[in-house]
Amino acid sequence: MGHGCVFVRSGVILRGPQGDPMLCHKLAAVAATALFSAMSAQATFIDFQSLEHVDSGNVSHGTSYSEDGFTVALVGAQLFDLNTFGTLEARYTGSTAMFNNNADGVISLTKIGGGTFNLFSIDLAELDGSFPATVTFTDNDGDVIAFALDGVAFGAQTFSFDSRFLGITSVSWAQTAAFHQFDNICIDERSCAIASVPEPGTLALLGIAGLAAWRRRNVQ
Repeated sequence: MGHGCVFVRSGVILRGPQGDPMLCHKLAAVAATALFSAMSAQATFIDFQSLEHVDSGNVSHGTSYSEDGFTVALVGAQLFDLNTFGTLEARYTGSTAMFNNNADGVISLTKIGGGTFNLFSIDLAELDGSFPATVTFTDNDGDVIAFALDGVAFGAQTFSFDSRFLGITSVSWAQTAAFHQFDNICIDERSCAIASVPEPGTLALLGIAGLAAWRRRNVQ
């Protein structure tokens, strides 16, 4: 006896009748697209790529920068702005990273409009190549975590926050010597692996593969 196809979209079961492979194909595509949309909607991965500039200099971006519903801002009066290196600058890490151009200047990360968020990881790199740096982060509850850059091999390293940085409303850190640059701030754990999530077309193909398996079961 054959069986119809079953897919789940947003908690709702979608059923295709026995003997109607075209409808099952459509349901597979709908379910796959909904899955990708749900993953993308919950992803927050601040990567500063919109600030990329092809040159050998550094560009100022003012005292605050907003992306994906979050704001990175300088705290208090500071002499210089937030900056990024051009892709031809020797200190470019291979991805557009931001840095505070003020010695001992403090940076904060908050959600636009307020509210809590989960901070999972951040990429850090030495600002001047071979100089080790320690970057200390403090959340709104006073929890502290420090990450060390050894200065041995220049390039971005990913550092993970512990469970104390879940459900926070802000986090701040200072640009103390030796200086650092930061990139790829991961907020919401789904976004940490978003690069490995298949595109809608790929998910649709997975749905088609599922349809093929359904047809084989019905043929047997």
